[in-house]
Amino acid sequence: MVKVKITMYKSHQSVRYDSGMVHVATRTLPLNSPDNQNEQAKKDFEQIAKDELNRFLEVATDLESKGFSVELENEGIHTHLFIDVDTLLEKYKCPSIQRRVLSGRQIRAEFYTLDDQGLLQKSKRESVGVLLIPNGMAIDVFESEPRRTRNDNLFMDGNPNEIKGGRKSEEP
Repeated sequence: MVKVKITMYKSHQSVRYDSGMVHVATRTLPLNSPDNQNEQAKKDFEQIAKDELNRFLEVATDLESKGFSVELENEGIHTHLFIDVDTLLEKYKCPSIQRRVLSGRQIRAEFYTLDDQGLLQKSKRESVGVLLIPNGMAIDVFESEPRRTRNDNLFMDGNPNEIKGGRKSEEP
């Protein structure tokens, strides 16, 4: 083997909604402040936790003020926020919405070897569970391919080409 091309993609779980409630956020209680902290550190920790809860509740209140039905569900240390799908469909005039949640990473590898004539030969796609590299073995990167944006990734938060409101945002 002379070359390995490893490609990593984000994997998403997609669920289509045309009615009911859809989960939009979760707040998790912070871990308790360690007992060995001084009194000021404990007070600061409690204030941060209280401020975080208030911001979460403000989001729910803001959504309600904009006409959405909101439900909060407590589950142990988690508080989940749900909004009404029917209001979303009516507001954005669409038949359904799709919720995509990051579910992990997909890693693919292509192996390249030299054939009998010394030409680079690409392998067929193979599943790779674990790629073990011996200690001290150097891996040389001769050419790194530029990152390409997948079409479905245009809808992910933070993407520089993110599509908002059904249209690609215009650059100034």
